Amino acid sequence: MAKKVLSTHERLAQDPAHKKRIGEEHQELLLSELIIALMEEDHISVRKLAKVAGLSPSIVQDIRSGKKDNLTLISFANIISALGYSIVLEKLQDN
Repeated sequence: MAKKVLSTHERLAQDPAHKKRIGEEHQELLLSELIIALMEEDHISVRKLAKVAGLSPSIVQDIRSGKKDNLTLISFANIISALGYSIVLEKLQDN
C-alpha cells in the first residue's frame, strides 16, 4: 500500500509548535477583526478611540492591523469600554 503524500498544510498541521503558533495568531486576528468591526459600527477613528481608551494612536493602529502581538487585557478592556461594550466572563457548564 502506497504511503499518502501529505500536503504542506497537512505536514505543518501535525507539528505541535506550528499548531500553537497558528492558534495564537488566529486569536490575535479575531481580536483585531472584532475591534475593526466595532470601530466601523460606531464610525470612530483610531485617534478618537485611542484618546477615549487612554492609549496612544499607534497602539490602537497596531492592534487593528494585527502588528501588536502582546495585547494586554487592560488595553483590550479599555478599547472595548471606549466602544461602549464590556467583557463578560461566564462559567461553562460541566459536561
